[in-house]
Amino acid sequence: MYVWRLCKAEHEDLSGTGAFIYGGRWNSEGHNVVYTASHLSLACLESLVGLPQLRIPKSFIFLKIYIPPETDVTEFKGDLTQIRKKDYCQKIGNAWLIQGDSAVFVVPSVIIPQENNVLINPRHPDAKKIQVLEKAPFEFDPRLLR
Repeated sequence: MYVWRLCKAEHEDLSGTGAFIYGGRWNSEGHNVVYTASHLSLACLESLVGLPQLRIPKSFIFLKIYIPPETDVTEFKGDLTQIRKKDYCQKIGNAWLIQGDSAVFVVPSVIIPQENNVLINPRHPDAKKIQVLEKAPFEFDPRLLR
């Protein structure tokens, strides 16, 4: 499986430190998670909605990440009607992290529920097999915020 991540160059590692410090939709503070998306275009949208101000981000890179087929994957089985509720998602994501059954959790995007975000648990032993295959600058099209 290939997944995509957009981030500032200084956050290109797959440690999940940012999510540990700030929390996210699928984890509360204190849990390392790497947020990726099934498509680069979805990663773009997810990055834009996470910005504190609507302005085009500068100095971003994309990462194309390879998750080997033998990696254990958990798929979201919850209630799609509840995914806009952050506390609902955090409860599910935190439970996945604490149980530690898989390195990868495929969850629906809140922006486009028919597409997936892919969470990586960097503390799972299988996470060591996950590799960044490509890294390059990414420029957001300014028309996105017109």
